[in-house]
Amino acid sequence: MLSRLKIVMLTGLIIAASCALIGCSDDDSSPTKTPTTITSYDEVHAWDCATSVSCQDVFDIEFAAGATVDFSATETTGNSVLQIALYAPDKGLGDTNLFTENDLELRCGFVSGCSANTDGQTVTDFVIPAAGTYRLAVTRDWGDSCGGDGTYRLLIDADEDFSVPDQTVDDLASLATDWNCPAEDAMVHDETYAWSCATSVDCQDVFDIDFVAGTTVDISAIDVTGNSVLQLALYEPGMALGRTNLLTGDYAEYRCGFVSGCGNNTDGQTVTGLTLTRTGTYRLAITRDWGDSCGGVGTYHLIVEADEPMWVFDQTIDDDASAASSWTCP
Repeated sequence: MLSRLKIVMLTGLIIAASCALIGCSDDDSSPTKTPTTITSYDEVHAWDCATSVSCQDVFDIEFAAGATVDFSATETTGNSVLQIALYAPDKGLGDTNLFTENDLELRCGFVSGCSANTDGQTVTDFVIPAAGTYRLAVTRDWGDSCGGDGTYRLLIDADEDFSVPDQTVDDLASLATDWNCPAEDAMVHDETYAWSCATSVDCQDVFDIDFVAGTTVDISAIDVTGNSVLQLALYEPGMALGRTNLLTGDYAEYRCGFVSGCGNNTDGQTVTGLTLTRTGTYRLAITRDWGDSCGGVGTYHLIVEADEPMWVFDQTIDDDASAASSWTCP
């Protein structure tokens, strides 16, 4: 009996010593450590912007050189219009954005109307040029959003490990001066836009587009809704709105194939094979004629195709009165 007791006590001492060395618990579980590197990130974040401020969240992320990464800031709420930027390790916020290759934030697929942009922005297959800590900025544009707050879902996927995003800026003002969208291969722009015109106003949207001399362009503003009658104008670099329209050769806006009756002009307007003679920023105006339209709202599908690279599309005017006084069909 004494010998058996000694064995039991010795066994207990051995177990106690083992627990002291390696640790023991009642359920054989141990605390889960938070990973320091990941290949996929998926979290919902929020903005709460001060009045008149395009505020942004900024995330510091360490990437390996050559990593291929997909970035997506999507599922926006709160009538928010979202823009994104990625800054290299040696660049400050507001400096060169790797997504646009200039100092503008990326916003593509913008639809006029603050509640129509819930898809946010996505950049796929982006190759990290050099190892280091990059800064990803997610901005809520004050001018085109409604209200001051909202949420978004941030997703990042890569083929190599990256550090868990560290949010270092929360709702501070963006240092970028504007936004833009480099068209796919800079050859085609294809988006739907909307008018909401004041009473008795021929209102227009205006887009600034950079072309090089010798570019041949096709322009279509079609699939018109809201009983709208549409007119076009294209102004060369330095030409004021309402002055000489390249599509007509005079001050009038371009409208061909008009059928009396405001619901009979859904085809809109198309101009093909236009060769541009100067390099610079052209201004494309899409006007809704009040007198021949019915009501004050509508949408159109804008397609611009070029045979040389172009930088599109910066919408600089939204629903302002047209400076042209008439229309014609040359």
